[in-house]
Amino acid sequence: MVRNARNTAEILLVAAILAAAWPAKPFAHEGHDHGDEGAKAQPAGSAPAKLPTGEVFLPKASQRLLNVRTVPAAVEKAQRGTELVGTVIADPAFEGRVQAPMDGQIELADGELSFVGKTVAAGDVLALLAPAMPVYERGTLQQVTADVEGKLRIAEQKLARLTRISGDYIPQREIEDTKTEIESLREQKRVLEPKAAERLQLKAPVSGIISVATVRAGQVVSARDTLFEIVDPKRIWIEAIGITGKDDDGAVSSANAVDVQGHKIPLTYIGRAPALRQQALPMLFKVDDPHASLGIGATVKVLIQHGTPAEGIVVPTASVVRAGNGLSQVWVKVAPERFAPKPVRTAPLDGDRVVVTHGLAAGDRVVVEASELINQVR
Repeated sequence: MVRNARNTAEILLVAAILAAAWPAKPFAHEGHDHGDEGAKAQPAGSAPAKLPTGEVFLPKASQRLLNVRTVPAAVEKAQRGTELVGTVIADPAFEGRVQAPMDGQIELADGELSFVGKTVAAGDVLALLAPAMPVYERGTLQQVTADVEGKLRIAEQKLARLTRISGDYIPQREIEDTKTEIESLREQKRVLEPKAAERLQLKAPVSGIISVATVRAGQVVSARDTLFEIVDPKRIWIEAIGITGKDDDGAVSSANAVDVQGHKIPLTYIGRAPALRQQALPMLFKVDDPHASLGIGATVKVLIQHGTPAEGIVVPTASVVRAGNGLSQVWVKVAPERFAPKPVRTAPLDGDRVVVTHGLAAGDRVVVEASELINQVR
């Protein structure tokens, strides 16, 4: 009996020791939850990854490799810009057009025919034009020529007679009048004679590069047909469609063009047309330093700054990227190795910068380099 009681006491003691050593599962108080459903602060390892919250985990080594750079956002005053659609045109003072002055046939000049892309100087012969004559005009010309030749023979015979019987019987004035008549008839005959060897030279009106050449050797052209167009690629303008009532002569403070490759090209505002086109005002800009990508007829974006300066946060254009839903966003550094996306609303400033009007606060560390690379982390 005593032995059984002793065994029971030993069993209870061992059970108490095991119960004290076993980890107890915590119970939440009312209104709290201590379950194991919390997300990890950051993924294990050192590879960049996108967190479930939408933030991006980017280790320091990856930041140095991608050359990530951030700057604190600061509110400053800047003139808001307006984005226009522009077309590259030639400077009217350095653009030339060669048209056929009459019907004729194209022939080679110095054994060659000018072609597109050829550099020419003002006065260079581009081609030769052999005048063409219709059949009915040729018949009329032959009739007039025969009439002149007949009158010339009669005048020469008359002069011969007067010369033979000259003296007191024939007045000297009559002989001189006959000689004058003969000289006039000979000049008319010379003009009417066909000149197969005579050709009209088509010359370049300005210096530049041939942009259009619509002729071939032996081609028959009509009067006023455009045969060549010459432009100077270093003297070009941009015509943009402005905004009615806003872009007056004194409002445009600066302007820049951006081509399809993203090159920023400074412009000088020339003026605007007084007549509306497409319910807007055409505005003309001179290209100060033309880029090789600017061809005549190319479409570019024109960013102009005008109006009263407004407050906003200015960031580089490369900082603004597209989110998965197509909206604009920037990346902000929220921790040493974490970056969070922030939707923003922007307004154009120039080719390199934009003004963030909503979405950022002063002091946010905005990514200004490698934003597109962070945006691609999955």
